[in-house]
Formats: sequence, C-alpha cells, structure tokens
Amino acid sequence: MGPKGGVAYIPALDGLRAVAVIAVILFHSEFAWASGGFLGVSLFFTLSGFLITLLLLGEFRAEGRIALGAFYARRARRLLPAAWLTIGLVLAGAPWLWNDAQLARLRGDAWSALANVANWRFAGAETSYQDLFDQSPSPLAHFWSLAIEEQFYLFFPLLALVALRLGGRRSLAAIAGLLLLLSATAAALTADFNRAYNGSHTRAAELLMGVLLAIVVTTPSATRLAATEQFRRWTSRGAFCAAVTFVWCVLFLDLSDQWLARGGFVGFSAVSALLILGATQKGPIPTALSWRPLVAIGKVSYGLYLIHWPLFLALSPERLDLHGPALTAVRLVALGAITAASYALIEQPVRQGRLIVGPTGALLASVGCAAALIAGTFVTTVQVNASTTSQLLADATGDVIAFSDASERTPDIPSTDIPSTDIASTEVRHVAQATTPDDQPPLP
Repeated sequence: MGPKGGVAYIPALDGLRAVAVIAVILFHSEFAWASGGFLGVSLFFTLSGFLITLLLLGEFRAEGRIALGAFYARRARRLLPAAWLTIGLVLAGAPWLWNDAQLARLRGDAWSALANVANWRFAGAETSYQDLFDQSPSPLAHFWSLAIEEQFYLFFPLLALVALRLGGRRSLAAIAGLLLLLSATAAALTADFNRAYNGSHTRAAELLMGVLLAIVVTTPSATRLAATEQFRRWTSRGAFCAAVTFVWCVLFLDLSDQWLARGGFVGFSAVSALLILGATQKGPIPTALSWRPLVAIGKVSYGLYLIHWPLFLALSPERLDLHGPALTAVRLVALGAITAASYALIEQPVRQGRLIVGPTGALLASVGCAAALIAGTFVTTVQVNASTTSQLLADATGDVIAFSDASERTPDIPSTDIPSTDIASTEVRHVAQATTPDDQPPLP
C-alpha cells in the first residue's frame, strides 16, 4: 500500500502489461508461433481486477468510504480519450481503408464500442472470433474486451461498496467467490464458442480471480506471511512456473481449442494470478519484468492495444505490397509513432487535467466528442449507402443497355434453300419462297 491507502507503484506490473499486449500484437500479426497470443487479454482481465480492487480496498480502509463519482471520473479520463480517438480514426478512414462488408457493419460496430457493449454485438454476430483472419474483420473487433472491462468498472465498485459496508472484506470475498463460481459454470454450460468467448458472464471469472487475489494479499495475515523468506521463495518458484506456463500457452494453444471457452480461461486466470503475485514480490521474474523497455511499453500498453488492430488492417500486405519482416517493421514503427503521440498529446494531458480542466470542462468535452463520433457514424453510413445505391443503379443500367442491344439486333433469317428430303420439307420450302417480297401474289 502507498500513502493514504493508495497503491504503491510496482514497475513489474507495468512489465506484465507489456507482456500481455506484446502477446496480443504477435497474435494479430498472424505469427503462427504465437497462436495463443490472444491469452494476453485474459492476463489483462485478471490484472485489471487485481489493481481496481486494491484501489477500492485502499480507499475504503483510509477514508471509510468509496467516492464513486471520483472513481468514475478517473476511469473516464484514463480510458475514453484513447478509445474515442481510435473510433474517430477508424471512421475518418472509412472511405479509403475498409471494404464493403466492413463498411456495412461499421455504424453498429462504432455505436456498440461507444456504448461499451461491443462484446455482446460480436457475441451475436454471424461470424465467430475464430474466423477473425478468414473474413472481413471489423476494425473495432478488439473493443469486445474493453467493453467487458468497462462493464466491470461500472458495476464492481457499487458491489464492493455495499459488501464492504455490510460485512467488510469477508463479505466481498464471499460474493466475489460466488460470482466466480457462477461465471465458470456459465462458461462450462455455454455451447456456442462465440458467446462464451465474448460474454460478460462467462469472462467475468478472469476479472474476479484478480479481485480475490487482491483481497487475499491485503489481509493482515497475508501481509505478515509475505514478509517471511519462505513465502518469498515459494512465490518466486510459483511465478517461474506460471511464466513458463504462460509462454507455453502462447506458443501452443489456439482459438480452435474449444475447451478454453468452457472453463479453460478460468484455469488460465489462476496462472495469471500467480504471475501477478510473483510480480509484487522479489525474485528473478519481477526483476525481469522491471526491465526498463518492458516498463515503458507497459505504460503505453492501453494505447498500443487500441491502435494496433485497425492499423494492422489498414497497413495490409496487399495495400503496402510488403510481406514478412518488412511488413512487420513498417507496422511497428507506425504503431509506436501513433501510440506515443496519443499518449503525450492526448491521454496524459487529459488524465492530468492539463488539456481539459474541471468537471464542467470534462463534461462538455465528453458530450461534444460523443456527439461528433455519433454524427461520424451517420456520415460514414450515408456514404456507404450512397455508394451502394450508385453501384446498384450502375448495374441496373448495364442490364438495361445489354437488353436493349440484344432486342435491337435483327434476327437471322433462316435460309430458304432447304434441302428437300420429304414431302413436308418440300412444302415448307415452297411456302418460304412464296412469302418473299418479289413473289407476292397479285391482289384481286
């Protein structure tokens, strides 16, 4: 704990963020050897549950209350600027970057991203997350995980406040444990992979694992135990085993492994919890995670996650005519530049109150930005509809012209020199010759 009940800064946790986002970026880069990189999102979930619970417990312990308004304001300043910037860039690039299938879904995708319900939109989509690289993926497809986290940030502080007031930490632990069990059960009973992968009810267990870890490590007995050398040795060994397991999962697991959505993610969250616990102690794993380049990446991991997916779709091999290391290098340089600019010019100034001052300014800026993005979805959709209508008219006009050309062509007249092979054919020949203009019979 830091001063006044806050959370002391632990560099290794930023290093852990870096590991998670690097795994996701490798996966979205379609490296075959990182087929399990999507598990970086699961690590993010558990880490988020852990850190948010530490903050809430620390505030309640120090102040005897949880200031929900201040909590939500901090979350908004931290999360909305980069998210809305990403949505705005995706909409701005619509006329040039996205194909017809992507454009047709863009309005709904953008609205669901703005409303933090993208996970439910993609849970009910016709295409599965397993087909991410086979179809025309949404440039906002990765907002499904942000939606789950935002829903957690919205509801969990309310639950924590009520539980802590009524029964203290034990009450909160009991409720979190029950919800984790219900979430794991829901995942096991959900047959549809897409719904199990994207559902808030099925993925909540990973966040709740972090919640329980935070409750446990901040108990007085755990604090005393953490000071012993034996505990540190066991934690160090456990963190090493968890790190090896994480790497193995990233290298060898795949989205086709159906068991992941039916309880596998819950098991993986235990691995994440052990990694997080190890990062808060001393040993080789936290030392490695505290490496300065990793910590630096971890500090901007949120922006990296947001920007990388639509950027990779925009910088496609077909558009750049690049492949392999050259394509990866161009993508990473562009990703680093955009993320650094977003972090320095937008995210940090907003978060620190330098760009938007005071609650009134924040409210006006939020309403204005949201209105602009909503208007942008309409403009984009109108352009798509106009383009589609023009194409339909062009196709219809082409069909009419083709039909007109065909109707104006003079049909070939069969030859009258029909060889006579029988009486009927001879009569046909005589009739044909009699109906020619020169042989018309005289009028009576």
